[in-house]
Amino acid sequence: MLVIDRRYDEVLQETPSVPSYPMNGRYILDYPMGVDLTASEIAYTWVNTLVSTNIPEKILALYPSYDYVEYDALLDSSTLFDNTEYFPRTTGVQKCRNKSGATPNVACLLKMNNNSGAGWYGVGITQEIEIDTRTEDGLGRETFLVYWRFVEKSVSEDKTPTVHDASNEASKVTYEDVTESSSLLYSVYISGDGGSTYQEVQHLRPYSFTSAVTSVRLAFVNKSSQDDVYLLSYALLF
Repeated sequence: MLVIDRRYDEVLQETPSVPSYPMNGRYILDYPMGVDLTASEIAYTWVNTLVSTNIPEKILALYPSYDYVEYDALLDSSTLFDNTEYFPRTTGVQKCRNKSGATPNVACLLKMNNNSGAGWYGVGITQEIEIDTRTEDGLGRETFLVYWRFVEKSVSEDKTPTVHDASNEASKVTYEDVTESSSLLYSVYISGDGGSTYQEVQHLRPYSFTSAVTSVRLAFVNKSSQDDVYLLSYALLF
């Protein structure tokens, strides 16, 4: 992943893990581990070109069993979620609960709301992703591979000097990676029937429908009652 200056879109650091230092004025351009960007690409390629060309090509090279990839670094997540959709539960359905915006690292799945006792999850469902129109044969695909990265954010209070304490500290924003051990709280689902039914998928493990589908939706779900969770990027290979 790359740590990038928000003002100038300048790469500040390449790192294999979510940084522990404050991210004020910075954002993360996330992609799967194993995608190897050269020093020249990092230094001289526009961020939009990395996202639209370089990174997708390297993802496909990393997973040669697949011919196509839908990769979204969520530099602008304002149109990512289809909030007219409902997510099926064991009893009934629930509305989407999320936030999005036109700047990086802001696609957010809200923590579970249990005020009414219903336990509403944080849910973000993608717009329908057309598969048949993106493939040369136009027949759709049966097997898919999904990548994503979730993080939690913490914001500290600013600290002003007093007569008893002369320290002066600004508010800090820090990120924390959400590990696979938290999969019971943060889950991803795929639908091949327009969103009528969903099946849970595992991170970077193939999932196959019983037959080829022509479009899919992904649902990102936060079942935690403690924290909002942020989606940094996702990739769908087929």
